Parts: sequence; structure tokens; C-alpha cells
Amino acid sequence: MAQRRAELLALIRQTVPEVASDNQIDLERLKDAYDCVLSDSDVESRFAQDCSNDERVRFFFKLPGKFRIDTPLGTYNPDWAVVFENDARVYFVAETKSSTVEADRLRDENLKIECGRRHFALAQDVECKVATSLQELTAP
Repeated sequence: MAQRRAELLALIRQTVPEVASDNQIDLERLKDAYDCVLSDSDVESRFAQDCSNDERVRFFFKLPGKFRIDTPLGTYNPDWAVVFENDARVYFVAETKSSTVEADRLRDENLKIECGRRHFALAQDVECKVATSLQELTAP
């Protein structure tokens, strides 16, 4: 878990350097580090807005393109990292799609998502989910 936390903090420093000082992450400033988040779709825009407005969200960020998971079908890039208040787990949202129904997505996309789930299943503190909204992410 300590290694996974160190990797996450390193990723935060690379992604949002404005909130890192003396190798410490200012979690109070991280959530509101930017006034806008670049997104690839309306679903992603709504998700980011929900994260920004939800007091349970300690911080969140869109994962950079260089954060990749190797799969037999090529590389896969999850969309988001989200951490909630009073929760040690990091949630990686594999995809923010307009539908969580596998039949609505391409076969290769579903297989890459499954590879991502299995990759993150190796860590106890990371949950990989497909979600259309923040509410769906937090649902049991």
C-alpha cells in the first residue's frame, strides 16, 4: 500500500505541480487547483463538475495520457483518479461512459477495461469501476 500511495503522490506531483511543495501534497488546494478540467465528452464534464461540487470528494484528477496499462490489445488509459474523504482507497474510474452496459461499447474497449480491473485488483486500496456518474461510482 505504501508503494501505491507513493506512486499516486508522484503522479499528482507530475499532473498538478502547483499544489506540491517540499515533497508534500497540499490536499486542501488539490481539489480546486484548476478552474477547469479538460474532458473528452459531456459525460466526463458532468463527472468532473460532480466531483468538484461533492464535499465527500477529497481530490480528483483526470489521468494523463502517459498513465497507461499494457494489455494484450494495446495500451489502456483509465480516465480518472478519485479519492474520498475518510477513505484510504483510490478509485480509478476506468471509463466515464454514457452507458455502463457492455453491449453499448466496442468489444476491444470492454476487454481493455477488464484488463484494467484485473490490474488494479492486485492492490487492495484501488477499485476500478465503469461509471456514468459520481453517484454510480460510489454505489455499492
